[in-house]
Amino acid sequence: MKLVITGKSASLLIKVPRIEVREDFEEQLPKVEEALQRVKEVYEWGRENL
Repeated sequence: MKLVITGKSASLLIKVPRIEVREDFEEQLPKVEEALQRVKEVYEWGRENL
């Protein structure tokens, strides 16, 4: 996770697997689930620390 400050705002960058729009979605479900798990972790961290 990386915090990037730009002017008056900030963004959190997290690494997640690349989802290829031209490939079969069903085959990429593990990548989607991993990405959503990462988002959940950031959300929970924010609730506890902000």
